[in-house]
Amino acid sequence: KQDFMQIMEVEISVHMGSNKFFGDSMGPGRFHYSSNVKDNRALDIRYDLLLPFEESILGGKREISISRHETCGACHGSGAKSSNSITECTQCRGQGRSMKSQRTPFGIVSQISSCLNCDGSGKIITEHCPSCDGSGKVQVERSIQVDIPGGIEDGSAIRITGGGSVDKQR
Repeated sequence: KQDFMQIMEVEISVHMGSNKFFGDSMGPGRFHYSSNVKDNRALDIRYDLLLPFEESILGGKREISISRHETCGACHGSGAKSSNSITECTQCRGQGRSMKSQRTPFGIVSQISSCLNCDGSGKIITEHCPSCDGSGKVQVERSIQVDIPGGIEDGSAIRITGGGSVDKQR
């Protein structure tokens, strides 16, 4: 669904000069993570690309294969088997949050927090989508064409808008 999709990017880190692969798949700096909800970097994908010297000078085109998350086509991102499989959360009455009040010597203190029963969505899925197991997204392999500009420097980054993963929480 368009309402939770953000601009997604693929960052390609370019390295030249040797046949050594820079960084392993689980090493630091391989993927970008962010705790800021408004920051979209958690959806970015980083791909390290090794170029021969000649290609770095002249430029060219490369096709790369990336693994990314896309919206599940079977449930359209809802995570439910059908629309009948989505019910209102009984604990928060569909609000997605709950309020707890506590009497203290200084007065009554109220705290509003996300509903733990529905994770703040206000909805409960009774039957999960068999294609995505209720996540609302599926992992797919995609090929992306990368235009490498002539004269690119070692360590440069090329950003491709629209190539990253979707996150239904945003």
